[in-house]
Amino acid sequence: MKKHVLGLVCFCVGCGMLLVIVIPALGWILTTAAILILIGYILTCG
Repeated sequence: MKKHVLGLVCFCVGCGMLLVIVIPALGWILTTAAILILIGYILTCG
């Protein structure tokens, strides 16, 4: 039973660490993409 609980805790901690790393990275990528699209739009239409 203890092994099961420990496995669950490790799994939750691992997922939490992944989210902490992935979410800011995704936010940065989305922001960069939005800026590039905006610049491209301005250059094309302007």
